[in-house]
Amino acid sequence: MKIENHTNYQKENLTEFVQIHYRFELHKWNVFFYLLSALFLYLAIFFFHDILFRSIAVFVSVLVIIEMKSNLLPKMQLKQLLRNDPQILKIKNTYSFLEDVIEIENEDGKEQIPYKKVNCIIESPNALYLYLNLNTYYIVSKEKFKKNESSVIEYLKKQVSCYYTYQENKYPFLYTFLKNK
Repeated sequence: MKIENHTNYQKENLTEFVQIHYRFELHKWNVFFYLLSALFLYLAIFFFHDILFRSIAVFVSVLVIIEMKSNLLPKMQLKQLLRNDPQILKIKNTYSFLEDVIEIENEDGKEQIPYKKVNCIIESPNALYLYLNLNTYYIVSKEKFKKNESSVIEYLKKQVSCYYTYQENKYPFLYTFLKNK
């Protein structure tokens, strides 16, 4: 089986990646901050009568709610990524899905990655994100598969031990899995 895919990194697929990556990476911290915010509000309303403490609790809670609803941190991450590495928008990878390896070719050369080295694949509506570890990943555009998309996805599900279909507002605990690999 050899299926090729040509992916150009663009701002749209980087935006989606940063939002998904942020949700996976920081999910535990989000839960912690949401609980801490709720605790602050509870203490401020029922136990503390100091106006300064109540104001701080409300302010922190409002910031947490704004972050929950606006994806502010992923947007800041994307701006920082583009500022620190503007060449990322020039990346053009050709992926060849072979029997035992994924072959990745770009202007820097050619690399073969065995499927067993891929820790996890996250499928979004527009792309596949191949994680080798928490900091090494590849973005594969699904629109470039044309009619072979379903066969490639089924093949990848059999080849890798962790395959997750991303759904909005569902927070998996893959951070620990990716971190330990």
